Amino acid sequence: MYALIRPFLELCWLRSGPQHLPTSTLLMELTLTAHALAAFLLSLAYLAPARALAAGLAETALLAVFVTIVLYLPGHLPRYRQTLTALAGTGAMLSLLAIPVTHWLHTAKAAADPTGAPALLLLGLVGWSLAITAHILRHALNCVFTRGLVLAVVFSWLSIIIMNQLFPLAS
Repeated sequence: MYALIRPFLELCWLRSGPQHLPTSTLLMELTLTAHALAAFLLSLAYLAPARALAAGLAETALLAVFVTIVLYLPGHLPRYRQTLTALAGTGAMLSLLAIPVTHWLHTAKAAADPTGAPALLLLGLVGWSLAITAHILRHALNCVFTRGLVLAVVFSWLSIIIMNQLFPLAS
């Protein structure tokens, strides 16, 4: 099991790039499934189960569309499987880490707890996620880290807007 997870840990630690992953359709499908499942579990903090499932699937579809566009435009589409596998796998891992923090934040808000620890932890995870995405895109596109970071921020911003339109939170 560790042999399957280790390449994604290396990506999360910014020690390797997506090119170190096998070009495997099966691995891509497994990571996309893990990504959708993790996004579903994370969405359960704020959405009913059926809507959370739809949100998890939509978030994973957005990732696949984003990778297609970002790699197609500069002519790097042959790197699609490895890049999508890397982003889905690391995204699933970070979502799993964010689940307890998100539930802690949700519980703290409900209890009117003044401590900002869960919000700071969640902000740290978001920053780490942006750095990982930028790192993966930098390798996939053969560009500087800054360009990868700009693309990561644009994707996150668009993803938030689209997901909020599709699955608005009750006030």
